[in-house]
Amino acid sequence: MNNIKDFEKAFKRLGREYRKSVKLIRKRIQQLKIELEVLEFEKGPRKNSDIPLEIQILKERLKALQEIYRTTSEIGVEAGNYYKRGWWRSEKYTTNSRKSRLPILYHGFIIEDA
Repeated sequence: MNNIKDFEKAFKRLGREYRKSVKLIRKRIQQLKIELEVLEFEKGPRKNSDIPLEIQILKERLKALQEIYRTTSEIGVEAGNYYKRGWWRSEKYTTNSRKSRLPILYHGFIIEDA
């Protein structure tokens, strides 16, 4: 990778790969939600003692997958847009930070805090 264009292409490709992963994760979340609905439906009439445990396990898996989905999605957006002009990279995934400062009045003029 010799120049900025090579890096830009690599990051765009990385962003596309993350989007593919996000689709797979979303599909798995949908499958687990269907499984959860089936188990909750079966819980009522069967009164099986194992079903509440299975429901709890599925809910925990869903919670973890939803967090992975959110993070993967955010990183994919960051990677895909990393070299776009004007794109402010997230403070969560980079060392960028917006520091809000109170303006200082100095002889009637507002100046930046140094």
